Amino acid sequence: MSSTQDGLQIVKKSGLSDNKWLESIYRIRSSWIPAHVNHCFSARMSSSQRAESQHSFFKNYVSQSNSLVEFMVQFKRGLFHQCHHELEEDHFNIEEKAKTVMSLEIEDHMAKVYTRKFFYEVQQQLIENFKYKLELIRENETHCMYKAVRKNIDTCKYRVLTYEKNSDFVSCSCRKWESEGLPCRHVLSYVIKIQDIDKLPIQYILKRWTKEARQSLVLDSDGAEIKDNKALLARKTKLLQHATNVVDKAIVSDEASQLLMDSLDAFLENFKSLNVGKWTECSSFGDQDYYYLSCF
Repeated sequence: MSSTQDGLQIVKKSGLSDNKWLESIYRIRSSWIPAHVNHCFSARMSSSQRAESQHSFFKNYVSQSNSLVEFMVQFKRGLFHQCHHELEEDHFNIEEKAKTVMSLEIEDHMAKVYTRKFFYEVQQQLIENFKYKLELIRENETHCMYKAVRKNIDTCKYRVLTYEKNSDFVSCSCRKWESEGLPCRHVLSYVIKIQDIDKLPIQYILKRWTKEARQSLVLDSDGAEIKDNKALLARKTKLLQHATNVVDKAIVSDEASQLLMDSLDAFLENFKSLNVGKWTECSSFGDQDYYYLSCF
């Protein structure tokens, strides 16, 4: 019995057949049931996941009792910790080799291509693929169709693989590639057993999940390449770390905060005399003037 029929029986037994809210939810089931939208790539994100993820992250740093100054300090600290975590992951992906469990060239190739997190996911699919056998259903000039069936299990369930000869691409009815951008165990079974190749073909590798995902060109709104000034970035990171530590100590009292403000004002006055950039007065508030660095 299908899951839809099971659901309808539960609704009937519960006496909810005439429930208008339940009827309205059922009518839009194609918008919220994963099985109806697994043909769309969503990077594993739901419609509200982005907001929920941000709330979950920043609640560790800020609260409703924070003042505006405390909020800005804690907000920047959260961003700094997030950037630090990303740098750590980049280091591990580049410098440390993921652990392989099989003596297969295709597994070694995956370990070199994917980040650690996604390699271990694809590795599990690779292990599972040996539990399936492929049977040819039909073939014509443009397509081949196979069914992937579990070995040693008496079941009528199977997945359908469709191989397109012109594009040299095989798709599966489980839609894992279409929804997540990762090859499933059924596709890997075809690649290994039918095509007999030692490296995962590039058409089954989504760059988003690879180590090279962040190594491509970054363009601005005009289409010009944005070049990374590593020396400037390193200097900025060091200054931000030092500034965060100073602010943390200064906010404990009014006297310390005022001392820091006076020191910063004195620094700005001295900095204007240095020939390292052009400072332009842009606005004033009370007896305080504000400047920005317009060029290097």
